[in-house]
Amino acid sequence: MPRYSFQEFVDAIEQRLHCIKSQMDGFSKDIRDDGNTKRININYNGNTFFSLNYYISNYWTPDGKKVVSGMFTITAQNDSRWYFENEATPSINIDEYLRYNNYQQFNNLDELFDKYLPIRNEEKVESIKIEFKKIGLELEDIKFNTYDNRYWLYFDLSRFINNNEEEEPPTYLCKYVSLGTYMNMLKNRTFRLNSITSMNDTSESFFLGEFLCNVYQSKEERYKETVKNHNTFITSLSKLYDSALMWRLYGDCGKGICLVFDVKNAEAKPILYIGRKVPRYQQLRSAIQNLNKKGINIYIHDIESQRFYVKSGQFDYEEEYRLLHSSDDISFTQYEELISYYKDLKIDEKGCIPELGIRIEEIIVGANLPQREVNYPLLVNLTYKNFGVSIVNWSEVDNLR
Repeated sequence: MPRYSFQEFVDAIEQRLHCIKSQMDGFSKDIRDDGNTKRININYNGNTFFSLNYYISNYWTPDGKKVVSGMFTITAQNDSRWYFENEATPSINIDEYLRYNNYQQFNNLDELFDKYLPIRNEEKVESIKIEFKKIGLELEDIKFNTYDNRYWLYFDLSRFINNNEEEEPPTYLCKYVSLGTYMNMLKNRTFRLNSITSMNDTSESFFLGEFLCNVYQSKEERYKETVKNHNTFITSLSKLYDSALMWRLYGDCGKGICLVFDVKNAEAKPILYIGRKVPRYQQLRSAIQNLNKKGINIYIHDIESQRFYVKSGQFDYEEEYRLLHSSDDISFTQYEELISYYKDLKIDEKGCIPELGIRIEEIIVGANLPQREVNYPLLVNLTYKNFGVSIVNWSEVDNLR
């Protein structure tokens, strides 16, 4: 049975990291060797990704005594451990014969590192190329990410699913709100954005990654993503002008307000609706599932940039666009049962929200506005005095009863 020294472990890890770094940056190692304790920490982006604790299982002392050693790890329960990224996960105790964790055994160092520090496999790369060529997709690049044991695919996800069709950017977009929400805007001269993690459907930001690539499967992964994105804020807008459907869904059944924004200078992005009725999405999902059956895990690089602009196809009637904004100068509150961070952006005297690049062009008042004889003229007055907006029209949708 071959016997490995600690230095052989160090040399083998150095060779493995050389292969890893050719695909992904961010990996490094720390070595601790003070005689009795020998440890190698593999780090990813500054946080411990994997720890190897090495020990000699038995040896003879100079005076002829045999010393037998073992090692085990005790972990206290801490359900919030996922939050502290410097925790070593996983950690392995291994002796000079590659015996680990209750005397299971690796046959060689490659077998050990294939499990804990996997690297790119060219046969799997070829399988990926063949599978995606079947659906007419030429990949720009394929990289292997040791951290999540997945092959990362590089291509324009949105263009592929939309079959290379590009939409003309809109000039105006609408936001339907309750009267109470609009009154708060007038009183504070602010426009509130809530965190992307606290939308009505809290699972929405995980939708694309889960359904295409089976990521965010563990609750700890979802917890981390929720905290990571808590300071990304969103407002949802629609192409639908004075729409009965949108009044019912978001405008308090015609008792609220529709704000019409000039978005020519904004970076409003259309929602990518995906689901069973979208052929390209189904082709992509089937290709990934076929690779999963061969033990090849996939991640699409564009998911990170697209994930907040994707919804199920069952909501395509909303014709939604989104504006995102990031900030660390934020507050938090509770909406009924949901905790949310929020950011209030200033609205100037011309109805502009400079941080979003949008301007209030028009206000539409719902046909079911209560106390309309008093409330309508006061809304005209308040809207002009606070936002400098002179167009305050009645909705032409009057059949919302």
